[in-house]
Amino acid sequence: MFILLNDKSCGGNAANKWETFISKYDLKAYTLIRAGELHSEEKLRSTVSEGETEFVAAGGDGTVNFLLNKLMCLANASQIHNLKLGAIGLGSSNDFHKPYNESNFIDMIPYMLNFSKAELRDVGELSFQANGKRVTRYFIINASIGITAEGNFLFNNPDRFLNYLKRINTNAAILYSALKTIFRYLDFEAEIRRDENKPKKVNITNLNIIKNPNVSGDLCYGYPAVYNDGKMNIHLAHDMNKFEVIKLFTALQKGDIENIAKLESFPAREIEIKSEKVFNLEFDGEVVQTNSVVFSIKKEWIKVCKC
Repeated sequence: MFILLNDKSCGGNAANKWETFISKYDLKAYTLIRAGELHSEEKLRSTVSEGETEFVAAGGDGTVNFLLNKLMCLANASQIHNLKLGAIGLGSSNDFHKPYNESNFIDMIPYMLNFSKAELRDVGELSFQANGKRVTRYFIINASIGITAEGNFLFNNPDRFLNYLKRINTNAAILYSALKTIFRYLDFEAEIRRDENKPKKVNITNLNIIKNPNVSGDLCYGYPAVYNDGKMNIHLAHDMNKFEVIKLFTALQKGDIENIAKLESFPAREIEIKSEKVFNLEFDGEVVQTNSVVFSIKKEWIKVCKC
């Protein structure tokens, strides 16, 4: 078992959570590498080449995403379907673990370490323009453009007050980030193409590309997660004023998005977004900037611990 530990997650609280977890959970023999540690990527590369199949992200959603992307790049086509991804939720939101299995907690720390029940899960792929070239990255929870992406950028780059909230109350920190983003956000025009349909221009308020209906904290689209259907669920909010955005935010807190005006929801296997404006693009909590991105899906691509 290979464990990638990010003890800087959750505003620095992850180190204490990790110590609590390993004191109460009997981990079998494992190799531990800390994120950012010198030669960590070389160690991961050699671990994959030596035939290890069990990998654990101990940190937040960004740690899961980092490990996923490294595995997708390092493993060849014959290896990737045999790799198994587990996680120990040391982060702030831990959306990867949702919906939670209440039996898989230690001191409020969720974990997915049952490798005997690992099942193949879809992986999202995004190809975006950056510095004059196309860059490919992967996601397994969700991705976004608009208010959600802007809120994640703020959450990842906190002011002093938000940094304090992240340490003491995750939901309060998410609420602060959301409200601050809502009141300063402006829609931008983009061209959207879904599958084989003709492109259309829209003013994007928020765009969620979903494999797991949990967006951030308590925000949720309210339907069961389907991890291996080869599709993404798309939720496009457009042309919303501040009151309508707050109504959408409240609906997501309740997990009920019915009767929300200016919100379009539909499945897709591929979706492309282009704009003259550079926008924030978020995937599994990580944020980059671009003005062009194509999302697609790799059906049943990597195994994930079921619980």
